Amino acid sequence: MPTQKRKYPNGTVTWRYYFDLPGSTRANRLFVSEGGFATEREAKAAEAARRVGEAQKAEAAARGVTAPLPKTLGALLEEFCAYSEEQFAAKTAERDRQMVGSVDLELRALSIKAITPLHFTREWSRLRKEGGHHRRTGEARPLSRKTVSNIRGMVSSAFTWAASQGLAELNPVKASVAPKGGDRRKAVALAPAQQQFLIDASTHPLLPYILEVSAGLGTRRGETLALRWADVQHGQAVIWRVLTQSKKKGLEFRERPKTDAGYRILAIPQSIQSVLDEVRKMQDAYRALFGPDYRRDLDLVFSKPDGEPLRPDSISSLASALCKRAKMPKGVNLHALRHTHGSQLLAAGMELPAVSRRLGHSSPAVTAKFYSHILDGRDQAAADLWDSINAKKAAAPAAPRQHQTGDGAQKRDDGNPGDTQNERVRPN
Repeated sequence: MPTQKRKYPNGTVTWRYYFDLPGSTRANRLFVSEGGFATEREAKAAEAARRVGEAQKAEAAARGVTAPLPKTLGALLEEFCAYSEEQFAAKTAERDRQMVGSVDLELRALSIKAITPLHFTREWSRLRKEGGHHRRTGEARPLSRKTVSNIRGMVSSAFTWAASQGLAELNPVKASVAPKGGDRRKAVALAPAQQQFLIDASTHPLLPYILEVSAGLGTRRGETLALRWADVQHGQAVIWRVLTQSKKKGLEFRERPKTDAGYRILAIPQSIQSVLDEVRKMQDAYRALFGPDYRRDLDLVFSKPDGEPLRPDSISSLASALCKRAKMPKGVNLHALRHTHGSQLLAAGMELPAVSRRLGHSSPAVTAKFYSHILDGRDQAAADLWDSINAKKAAAPAAPRQHQTGDGAQKRDDGNPGDTQNERVRPN
């Protein structure tokens, strides 16, 4: 079995496997490779399991609609991934397949009918403790609670889909217990001074502009890189599509449905409009340089010098390298500029629903989840504001209270205890 040994300068040794997939040819080579294994034995064992899985996939594809129905968890997850590739974005399907690889091989071999919630409860606990591995040493490492939650969600979706197709009666994932505690996901954001320092530290011709627009509009990476000049007019930016990158389909522009919260129209701050004007001038020079070879049909705000789309993963790598050189806090990356937008608006007192709509979240509850630390920090301000309101109220002259009498007429409360709504004067 083909394996490869790799030795790092620090003396660490890892192993990887690779082999050609069924149907691979000299002209169109199809192969898989995975590394990070601590020993050659581990690499060969993983390769053997992968070969079996790939052979099953090829056999199922050849049989078509008459293929036997999936009976094991592994076969079910494979069927669900094939469905995901047809129905969802390529990047989503790609992530689903990656998460399937994290599920224990023995668990994947179990019959669908034999699996219980306890099996999954144990699996989530295993993933939380040792579901990942270090790239260089191959040693097991814990997975974050968010990663385990994503895997759990994917498997649950597979069972829900299986139930709709008559492959399963119940969804055992719903009754399983995910590990609690541990890390809590928070939005990592920059202070205004840090944000400007990071932008000024970049020597890349285009990255500083991308960072400024991401921070000024709060857009996601794919949304920023999919912006067209036609979408940026009259002081507004229409966010209606994203640029995605996957191994199978490469770069792809994907439209957001108008019912999705991600579709939105954003007011452009004047400072960001100035940035866009600079980008336009720089791009006009490239248009003149490339002439008819420039991709005018794409009309992209951020592009390569010839107008071709930028690769999202490359931009993220550039931003991460910049953050490392600038000694930014741990966790700061390109996406942190989007969080910076939301954090600064909330800290300045903007209403949560307005910030939620600007960020394109599905609901204010999602925004509150990621920015809870900002909202918690404003609790003292809320208490001080309450005192301020009531201090003004105490300083104002008290208006006489009015009470309703039994016949509906208002009666003044002049302080006489006997003169109340519930007492009537009896005739002598």
